Amino acid sequence: MYKIFSLGLVFTLSACAQSLQERVLPNDPANYRLAESAHDGAGPMDFTGIIGSSDVASNFLYLHAGMILPKGGIGHHFHHSIEEMYVLLSGEAEFTVNGHTSLIEAPVIVPNKLGSSHGLVNTTDEPLRWLNFAVSEVKGRGDAFDLGDNRVGADLDPVPVFVYGRLDKEPSRRSLFEQSDDEVKYFRVLGPEVFSTNWNHVDQIILPEGSATDPRQLEGIEEIYYVMEGSGAISVDGETASVEMDDAFSISMGETISVSNNGSGDLKILIIGVRQ
Repeated sequence: MYKIFSLGLVFTLSACAQSLQERVLPNDPANYRLAESAHDGAGPMDFTGIIGSSDVASNFLYLHAGMILPKGGIGHHFHHSIEEMYVLLSGEAEFTVNGHTSLIEAPVIVPNKLGSSHGLVNTTDEPLRWLNFAVSEVKGRGDAFDLGDNRVGADLDPVPVFVYGRLDKEPSRRSLFEQSDDEVKYFRVLGPEVFSTNWNHVDQIILPEGSATDPRQLEGIEEIYYVMEGSGAISVDGETASVEMDDAFSISMGETISVSNNGSGDLKILIIGVRQ
């Protein structure tokens, strides 16, 4: 059993034998809890933990999800033993990395390497839907050093001078994964060179209606999946489960996974890979 301490809340997580369908976890607002001022941020947000370190064997630490309320935010802070990646699912925010701030519109990812300061402010009148993935140097261990800076009113750079990746553009290249169904787009957004921990990749897969991926066995890595859009099914080592928008699940090293789109419209999934 592990306890994850983050943003002033404690999540206790325990591993147990589960069916594949039980491993599919929804991002359910009914589970959100209020954080009044995360890392001395501008104002409140609602959030919860979905996947924790005890759910996987790698040094993946957590997947948090929630809403940053209007005029709320996450204060300027450092992590020295973990790397995070913020995902803006909807809305926009003034995002800061190492003291440089730019307006970032969803859908977008912003990685935060070891020792880089970061924070964000939702300056709009609408809630900002948000995810946060983290990988640690030591399994189950995190840290934070707050700077007492809510970043409200920070000067904006017109062009971001930090790494980020848009999730709404046609990929410029396919990934190295071999795929027999040419309709499936499977590509790499960020590779291991971006990170300092065992974080290996950030991939996105887009499946049109009626399409499916080839089975793929994970070798030397684990993956955490988040369904950005659509619905479908996953098959892992012969067991099948349904997935839909805002579901998350993890796949262990050695398991073989395939994904199919049996719904309407595109099925879009974000994939985080962590080396063992």
